[in-house]
Amino acid sequence: METSNCNRSTPLDFVCPACGLKDSNGGCRQLSTCIEALSGWESNIIREMVHGFDGVCRSSSIQVLLAGLKGLDLLGVAWLICDEAGYVLNTSPVGQEILSCADGLALGADGRISCRSSQSKTLLHEAIRRVARSAISEENARRAVLIRRQSRKKPLTLLLKLIGTDATRVLPEPVVLILILDPSVHTGASHRDLFELYRFTVAETELANFLMTGKSLRDCSHELGICYSTARTHLDNMFKKTGVRHQAHLVSLLLRTIGLLRPAHS
Repeated sequence: METSNCNRSTPLDFVCPACGLKDSNGGCRQLSTCIEALSGWESNIIREMVHGFDGVCRSSSIQVLLAGLKGLDLLGVAWLICDEAGYVLNTSPVGQEILSCADGLALGADGRISCRSSQSKTLLHEAIRRVARSAISEENARRAVLIRRQSRKKPLTLLLKLIGTDATRVLPEPVVLILILDPSVHTGASHRDLFELYRFTVAETELANFLMTGKSLRDCSHELGICYSTARTHLDNMFKKTGVRHQAHLVSLLLRTIGLLRPAHS
């Protein structure tokens, strides 16, 4: 936990959750006391993550955490928490959908995260074990794993991160947070959003969404049922409205500003 927040001025006028003092009032007066209190506060948050969010949240901190985790659904990012042996302790709705599809990842009958491929299963469980047994400062505390699927969809990307160890006494046992990225989930933006941002027309919005899937301009014109010259005119207009000059720059701008928002798995 960074302690500099207690003395750093922010636009929101940071309020220490331990002592309640604001930056504008001089910040924390007893840093050591606040640091100790915040340590226990963070531990409670992690315990709530592991043991589930059923019932009424007992603190506003947990509510904020819930909102942040639910926000990952907008990005098509699933998450789950498991122990060293791979037993799933908690998961997001998007994560549950991915596991229920059993396309690459699945939930075993024993409650452990599993893969259809025995090779991928071994690789994943070894990565979980290494992360769980690492120290927070070690390189092994974070790993990335690709899980191939039975369908022709692109592999799932799993990012593993240690969030608790015996050494820190945050939890009785270390647990691993797994973020699941599905590149096959369609990116997209509504006409309302793109109109508000760049004043795109409906036709330009349709073209923008196809471009964000990685298709060429000619393929986009074929998908939209318009001639190539019309698609070219739309693209030129989009260049003027966004201030970019190349198609690659336009796609990059759209993905960074709005296109990463994804609908939940259907």
